[in-house]
Amino acid sequence: MGYTKWDNFVKVINKAKTSCEAGGNEISDHFADVGKMVKIGSGTKREINDIILTRYACYLIAQNGDPRKEEIAFAQNYFAIQTRKFELIEKRIKDWERLKARQKLTLSEKELSPEEDIKNLERRVKSETKKLGKNPDKLNKR
Repeated sequence: MGYTKWDNFVKVINKAKTSCEAGGNEISDHFADVGKMVKIGSGTKREINDIILTRYACYLIAQNGDPRKEEIAFAQNYFAIQTRKFELIEKRIKDWERLKARQKLTLSEKELSPEEDIKNLERRVKSETKKLGKNPDKLNKR
């Protein structure tokens, strides 16, 4: 992330951990302290502290880092763009679900709505009434 001294980067990590905890999350769920072996000058190995980070932890580190550092600025921009993409996708999904619900409602209304049937029925009744008025014997034939 552009820090030349681990101690300076640890300060950013600690701020990110504070943000994580203040947000109601378990620090250990996002910042896993581990050790790893590295070679030192004489060919021997020594264990050093390291941290495995979740995506959320990376986000918090980026937000708490120095934006003048190219890597931090890049990470901040990346997370801002990804957040916006997610917002747009979420909106599109909600709009699609709303459209499907409206289409379903429209079909249900058509099935339940007797408006067209009523008009046809009214015409038929009027027509039959006229016919019956002219020829009342048709009543017995049905």
